Amino acid sequence: MLFSIGNAQDVFNKVYNYQNDYYDAGISVIQTLDEGYLISGNVNTLSGFLGLYIIKTDAAGDTLWTKVFNFSQQGTDNGYSVIQLVDSTYLICGSFYDSTEGSKDTYLLKLSSVGDLIWHKIVEGGINDVGLEVKQAQDGGFFIAGFSYDDTTFNTSKAYLIKTDSLGNKLWQKNYGATGYNFANSIDFTGDGGFILGGETNTMGAGQFDLCLYKTDGQGNLEWQKAYGGTGNDIEGYVINSYDGGYVLVGRKEISNPTVEGYIIKTDDTGKVEWERSFARGGNYEGFKKVRQLPDSSYIVGGFTIDYNTASLRPRIWLAKIEPNNGDTLWTRVYTHYGGDTTHDYIFDINLTYDGGFIFTGYVINNFLPAKNDVFLVKTDCHGCDGTNCTPDPGCPPLPIDTPEPPIIIYEAGIYPNPFNTSATIVITHPDLTLASDLSIRLYDVLGRVEKEIFITPYKNGSYFELPLLRGNLSPGLYFYQIRMQSNITWLDSKIIAIGKFMVQ
Repeated sequence: MLFSIGNAQDVFNKVYNYQNDYYDAGISVIQTLDEGYLISGNVNTLSGFLGLYIIKTDAAGDTLWTKVFNFSQQGTDNGYSVIQLVDSTYLICGSFYDSTEGSKDTYLLKLSSVGDLIWHKIVEGGINDVGLEVKQAQDGGFFIAGFSYDDTTFNTSKAYLIKTDSLGNKLWQKNYGATGYNFANSIDFTGDGGFILGGETNTMGAGQFDLCLYKTDGQGNLEWQKAYGGTGNDIEGYVINSYDGGYVLVGRKEISNPTVEGYIIKTDDTGKVEWERSFARGGNYEGFKKVRQLPDSSYIVGGFTIDYNTASLRPRIWLAKIEPNNGDTLWTRVYTHYGGDTTHDYIFDINLTYDGGFIFTGYVINNFLPAKNDVFLVKTDCHGCDGTNCTPDPGCPPLPIDTPEPPIIIYEAGIYPNPFNTSATIVITHPDLTLASDLSIRLYDVLGRVEKEIFITPYKNGSYFELPLLRGNLSPGLYFYQIRMQSNITWLDSKIIAIGKFMVQ
């Protein structure tokens, strides 16, 4: 189902079937530089075949191409996390069955812009190790968050952080957690140049399992670790760095067996809880899987809930927009594709889109159809409307960085420190980067208003270009920057070099 809502925006609610009698799932989704979408996931049958499943769509959700990679005949190829690199290639992190080891191994996979294999690397993280989220490093390498077991009994595990070079070769690994079970499901950069990992553990905290955070420096050395939750099983921890320098951790909280609710915790930069909330639409079996922060500082969380209009209480996908200061709910939406009393709908990932809306993926179960499980992809407007659950709004504001016509050359850029008080440095790097002209930097507030324009000559420091950024009269808050080649043509016709965001404290 596709609905056009003006301003070249589309919303849709679609399923994708690899083949009849196959079981497909979407696990990670991003919007691509061409404004389409890329999904990574898996496909399998009851006979045991399991492969990495990639779907590329256009902006309307129509399939452009698909790929299946089966690196192990024993199966278990999963693509848990996908990112697009500045050269339009894709980098996927996941796990597969390594027959030489007899258990799972983490891998990195690089694909061309049309899905052709460039390289596939095993990133050995230990025994039965799984990489769950990947981020690109400033030097072109990658950071992977995941876990591995301590021995072949699988009775204890450690959360891990792995650093690789740009070709996927492992440079170092750090493990976290005491004796017991420790898992890292997510990773984000922190304003001091370190990392925050989110997951769950049974080695600290009050419950059987608790959500947890591991804070490290830039080399993965542990600075602190903390657990959050009640006395039950609180799991599926996922964390992001918040614009104010703190952290937001979501998951699911066991209130009492079998009652499970969506759980969100806001902390400061030391992991101290500022507020926490649990959410339930009906007090049965619900939880959160992912969280993202919006330009207005609110949070969008995606998870699962129950359809209380069905006799069998079937699971459905659940989005909620959360107020940033106290966790109050601003709105909630529920999603299904087929509906009815015989189908299930599940979410794995959600991201923001350039037009101010949301894209999320997962899978649907409908065993009365030959397709069995199908990949589920939903695009909504800024209010969570997909055209089936509410009427889309054509007036939704886009993300506050104007999207010009080509040419566009986005290089890898970072800003340090972030957040900052008085000054920071924007660092641009790319193997083939040459900047022969002066640059123009525009700073935008969260409403897309230009706050400042700076003309500057970049300073080359080895393989990097550095651009100093002074706070000046900027008020505390979130800002976006866009850097372009300065020339005699207009701003919208000039080439984009980098985009990003920062916080002023």
